[in-house]
Amino acid sequence: MNGFYILAHDSKRLNATFDIVNNALNDLVLHHSNDRFYIDSYGSGLLLRGVLLHFLCRYDEAHEAFDEIIYLAKRFDTKSFLAANAVLEKGLIYLSLKQKQKAMEYLQKSLNDYKNYQLESRLQFRINAAIQTAKQMNN
Repeated sequence: MNGFYILAHDSKRLNATFDIVNNALNDLVLHHSNDRFYIDSYGSGLLLRGVLLHFLCRYDEAHEAFDEIIYLAKRFDTKSFLAANAVLEKGLIYLSLKQKQKAMEYLQKSLNDYKNYQLESRLQFRINAAIQTAKQMNN
C-alpha cells in the first residue's frame, strides 16, 4: 500500500483512483460473485478502498472497509494477508489521528494475532516501523 503515499497529496488522483476501485468492486459483486476467488478479490478491493479512504481523511468509512475484511477473514484463503493488513491499516488510521494507545493496540494485534500468511515479513516490517513511530509520539 506504500504506492498510495505517492498520491497522498493529490486529492484529484486519489478520488479518481477511489472511483476506479469502487467501480471494480461493484462489477465484481454484480458479475463475479460465483467465481472461485470472489471473496479474496472482494477483500482485496475492500483493502484498496479502505486505504484510499484513509488518505482521503474519511476515517469512519475506512474503518468500515477494514472491519468488513476482518469479519470476512475466515472465508479468505488460509495464507491470505488481507485480515492482517486490515488490522495494520486500522492502527495506521489511529496513528494519523494521534491516538497512540489505540494505534498500538491494533499494531500489536496485527503483529501477534496473524501468522503464516503471504508477505508476512513485509507486513511485519511496516508494523514495526509504525510501532516505532507511535513510540515517538507524545501521549
